[in-house]
Amino acid sequence: MYRGGLDNIEHLLKDVNLWLLQEQNNSDCWVTTMVDLYAFPYQNREEWKIPFESKNSGLEKALFLEEKLHEEFQNTPWFIPYIQLHEYEALLLVNTDAIHKAFADHYSHITLQQFKKNIGTLEPEEINQGEHTAPSKRIIQYYPEYGDSKPVWGSLIAQEIGIEVMRKICPHFNNWIIKLENLVDKKNFM
Repeated sequence: MYRGGLDNIEHLLKDVNLWLLQEQNNSDCWVTTMVDLYAFPYQNREEWKIPFESKNSGLEKALFLEEKLHEEFQNTPWFIPYIQLHEYEALLLVNTDAIHKAFADHYSHITLQQFKKNIGTLEPEEINQGEHTAPSKRIIQYYPEYGDSKPVWGSLIAQEIGIEVMRKICPHFNNWIIKLENLVDKKNFM
């Protein structure tokens, strides 16, 4: 939707509102988001700022923002907000081997062990959102080519990894997918 990051929460709210209005009479449609927590523009909402900043973990922050988005649309049942911890690339970090394999021919001087050392023992959804330590920044540090074409490389690596592995290792992501799957189950019983 917004290549290069979401710089203003009002843009997201406007789009979600338009989609909800457009589909309000269509019982087969739901609206969801997949927005990175990294650099999420919560500062545009003064009433969100202090509660957001008081949260300790990324998960607490994501859940807080999801709740605020849900409240923004009066708890509309066909809207399912989702905030990705901390950015999309966290899902790719569930399998550092797949990332390394994608770039091994271009960066033969980088070993898998060097790349894995940068990640350490952190779970992918716990990798912080610092300017130089966000998931994508960690990948780009070793494989700069990733930064030149994130959508292409991200899709190829994700296909190699598979959604089941991502779901197994990333519980917040998995919970979102479960919500989406439950929508399909509900429809089948209607």
